Amino acid sequence: MGEISVCLDEKLQVIRQRLDGNIDDEMVTTFFNESQTAAARLKDPKKIRVLAISDTLGKATPGARRRLMNNLTNDDVYRVALVGKNPFMNAAISFFLVIKPSKKIRVFGNENDALHWLVE
Repeated sequence: MGEISVCLDEKLQVIRQRLDGNIDDEMVTTFFNESQTAAARLKDPKKIRVLAISDTLGKATPGARRRLMNNLTNDDVYRVALVGKNPFMNAAISFFLVIKPSKKIRVFGNENDALHWLVE
């Protein structure tokens, strides 16, 4: 099974999310709940910035995948930086962004570039 972690970087005011391994619907529910808890602690709740790292993301159940993809376009989120070395995940996100274009979502190859874009 997979692992998730969510924490708030108090200094940068960025929610750091990590998804590793195989993900199911129950894990996505926990993931969203922890993300909402972190967002409630932001100084400006209208500027939700998310750094999502998924270097070792495995398979996701169809329901989990759908929920994760739909959440990318959540109106409450200001910016989402996705960092991952998995070419299949990057291709899936890029394809999704062709279908549902968004200037608030970007895919990065490293965390430093992602953080720079999130906080500019």
